[in-house]
Amino acid sequence: VDTLGHLLALLVTAADEQLSGYLQAALQRYSDDPAVVDLLQESRNAWMNYRKTYCDAVYQQWSGGSIRGIMTGSCVLQLTQQRTLQIWADFLTYMDSTPPVLPKPE
Repeated sequence: VDTLGHLLALLVTAADEQLSGYLQAALQRYSDDPAVVDLLQESRNAWMNYRKTYCDAVYQQWSGGSIRGIMTGSCVLQLTQQRTLQIWADFLTYMDSTPPVLPKPE
């Protein structure tokens, strides 16, 4: 489990870095619209609180078992990947055939 936990921690770090890059690209794309920038930054803070609270609930659900760390890490990873995809879809793609600002996150 320790090796799996370490691997999961590396994946979460990579996912956090990817999310940060996609968010920065969105902020840059809308840098001429302060309302969008402000709301995106506000949503980042709200989302980070949501992710922590939600995954804390997952941890609590598994608190009696040794798998709780893995379950919590998986929660953080999945939510982070979903958030990155949502930012890409909402702020880094175009309605026409223009290529997206960044590739679709994997």
